[in-house]
Amino acid sequence: MESNERENGNNSPSSTGDVSQKIKKLVTNPIQTRDTKASDDSEKSDDESNQEITHGDKIIEAVKEENKIKKQREKHKKRQPMDDLEEEDKFSFFDTLGYIERNLTGLWFYTAVFAYAVVGCLLIMLSPTLVILLEKPGMPKLLMPITQYKGVTSSQINFKLGVFFCAVFLSYLVIYLIMNRLVFIVAMVCDMFNHKISNDGKIILFIVDDIKYLITVLIVSIFGIIHCNLFMEDYSLTRMEVKGYGRLGGYSMCAGILFFFFIVEKFFLKLAIAYCGNNVFSGRIGDVNFKTSILRRLSIYAQSINQRGMGNMNADSMEGIEITNTFLVHFVDFKIKSKSQCEDIVYEILNSIAADDSNTENNDPNKPDAHLKMQITIDSIRDAFGNQWMEIWRYLESHEYVKEVDGNSVIRGKDLLNLAISVYGERIDLKRTLYDRDKILGILDTILQIVAIILTLMISTPFIGFNPINALAGFVPLLMSSGWLFSDIIKDVFNNFIFLLHEHAFDVGDKILVHSKEFTVLRIDLMYSTFTSKGGTVCYIPNKELIKESIFNVRRSDIQTELVVFIIKDEVTIDKLNEIKEKIVNILKSKEQDSKKRISIQDYETKSDTTVITFRIEYLCNFRDPEPKFTRRHLPLEIIQKALVSAGCSYAEQKAESTV
Repeated sequence: MESNERENGNNSPSSTGDVSQKIKKLVTNPIQTRDTKASDDSEKSDDESNQEITHGDKIIEAVKEENKIKKQREKHKKRQPMDDLEEEDKFSFFDTLGYIERNLTGLWFYTAVFAYAVVGCLLIMLSPTLVILLEKPGMPKLLMPITQYKGVTSSQINFKLGVFFCAVFLSYLVIYLIMNRLVFIVAMVCDMFNHKISNDGKIILFIVDDIKYLITVLIVSIFGIIHCNLFMEDYSLTRMEVKGYGRLGGYSMCAGILFFFFIVEKFFLKLAIAYCGNNVFSGRIGDVNFKTSILRRLSIYAQSINQRGMGNMNADSMEGIEITNTFLVHFVDFKIKSKSQCEDIVYEILNSIAADDSNTENNDPNKPDAHLKMQITIDSIRDAFGNQWMEIWRYLESHEYVKEVDGNSVIRGKDLLNLAISVYGERIDLKRTLYDRDKILGILDTILQIVAIILTLMISTPFIGFNPINALAGFVPLLMSSGWLFSDIIKDVFNNFIFLLHEHAFDVGDKILVHSKEFTVLRIDLMYSTFTSKGGTVCYIPNKELIKESIFNVRRSDIQTELVVFIIKDEVTIDKLNEIKEKIVNILKSKEQDSKKRISIQDYETKSDTTVITFRIEYLCNFRDPEPKFTRRHLPLEIIQKALVSAGCSYAEQKAESTV
């Protein structure tokens, strides 16, 4: 009994802490002596040099790191059901075709579309066909107008009406599928003829892809007029008096005019944003879009290997590869919503196409760090990107995602994860930056849509047999008087749009100087902008007043300072350093960059037969600069390289040390 109680006591929770403390003491202060009694039969070596000292601190740090990783993964697993619920593509009766397109591919997709078309036509024709079969009036002549059809019954008219709606439904189905693949078709045709799409062409294609649903409805409206003339009643655009089922053609005409105005409004608004609003963010937008496209292509390539081999990979991945630097691209089949999702995407890619690092031990694929030790070779990039692989590889090299491992250029799992996390962070930052601008654009879009509806009512009513003259006789004076009363407001709204969208003097979070007073931008609205002073006081300033003022943006004038290390192959003397300085100054003056960029020698150190020189480069870090950061710093690095070469120095390696 006492022995059992003693054993139970040793396993009780109260003793767990004591045991862990004892283990910790043994680890941190290990006993180095050996049992050397002659009576003991020991197989240990008598050589003391074989005894390794246990580093307790390192073991504890490793255990803590492993526990930290386990907690993160457990937290992710707990959150996984909620993430799956949010990402779950729920079925909707009104978006059946979209659901099929998002979830099926290949032969299954075409089979589902055909089944959807058959079921839709059966549902439309079920009731009229049953009535025809029960009443037995005979099948109607489908291509004869109803007014010329003598002795037509209501059941025959309903049957013709069902045929009309079936024809419209099938037209919508075909046009929807074509418009959804229009950009892909254009890109494929250009690729066949080796024609590179220009930047303006990409912008137009992107806008067309964004308004493809409006274009689809417009084309369906035109087909509605055609089907009305074929199956229901003759309809003419020149006929003011429309009667009977000819109104179906008139209603289709009204819908066509309305959506034509919507298309014109959307197209020119987005075109104005592309050339006036988004050009200031084009570098950041293009960089994020390109990185997102790289991850998406790798993900599609990995899925094609896992599911069906290389058969349909090119057809799936070519769509959307033409990236624009004007609009932030949103892929329907590829979204990054969290950092944990970045890990999942990268792990899936690495499991499928990466090569294991043979030098690593205990490469357990269930451990997160095991994935990060995997490597993607240049052959995998070539297979995944086809003709564009060289451009992709150079881009990854210039952004330092390609590393030299055992003499081979590879992309490590750790670097691929950093790429995914940077995409997620940059997209979040861009969305926050563009939030207020998009809100203002939403107001402008709503105003223009209301104008389009009013114009449609004024223009299209004659096509359905309604004379608008009597109604407009009282409406026009009211409209003119309202324009006179609200002329100042309309003028202010127009000027505010130009100021906020085109000039765009500040963003949320910027520090600005107005009348020598410093403010921080808190919020941007159409009529007012909200600021905070140095003391924290909230200030509301009308945008019409800011238009007249000189605004100095402090944040956009910040200087970015970076330390870059060059390893010179030979020993460099003080005279040679002064010569390098003079050549850098002369190159800056010749390029007229001495006032915009500064380059100086921060430190140098001689090691054996090499000299390590640390250069300090400074350049303007304008966050609205059309070029990304790596091209802004390219010129200073190029100047340093030219100065070293002209001074007779050859460098073995160049790397960025830190950013100040």
